[in-house]
Amino acid sequence: LLMKNGLLLGVGAIYLLYSSFLSFERSREPVVPLTAIQERAQLVKSIAKEHGLTEPTVLTPDVGGFLLSKGMKVYDLPGLCNRELADTFGKDQASFTAYLFRELRPDIITLHGLWTEDSQLTESPRFKATYRLVYSGPNGQESALLVFIRN
Repeated sequence: LLMKNGLLLGVGAIYLLYSSFLSFERSREPVVPLTAIQERAQLVKSIAKEHGLTEPTVLTPDVGGFLLSKGMKVYDLPGLCNRELADTFGKDQASFTAYLFRELRPDIITLHGLWTEDSQLTESPRFKATYRLVYSGPNGQESALLVFIRN
C-alpha cells in the first residue's frame, strides 16, 4: 500500500510540474483584448460570406469573442466547451485529428501562436488535403493569425 501511494504521489507531482510548465508557457503569450477577438470573428464571417457560407462552423482558440458574434457555430480548440477536444488536444494527436475530421468537420479553423504549434494541424497531411489557407495576417502578437477553410 505504501508503494502504491508513493507511486501515485510521484505521478501526481510529475503531472503538476508538467501542467505548471504548460500554464507558464501560455501565460507568456500576450493577452488579446476582447475587441481584437471580435474583429477576428468579423473577419472570419466576411471570409465565410466570400465562400458562400452563411452560418459557418468555426474551430478557434478564441471562442469567447467569437461567441459574441451571431451567425456562427463555434468550437473551442483547446476544448474548454467540448469534452472530446479537451481529452485529446495536445494529448492524443491521432484521436484529436480523427474527431476533428470525423465529427466536427468545421468549415473554418483559425490558429495563431502556441495554438498553431500545439494543435499540430498544419503538419498533418490530412489537414493539408482538407483545408486551405485563405488568410494570414497580423495578430497583434509575434505570430500570424491563420484562417483555413475546408475545401
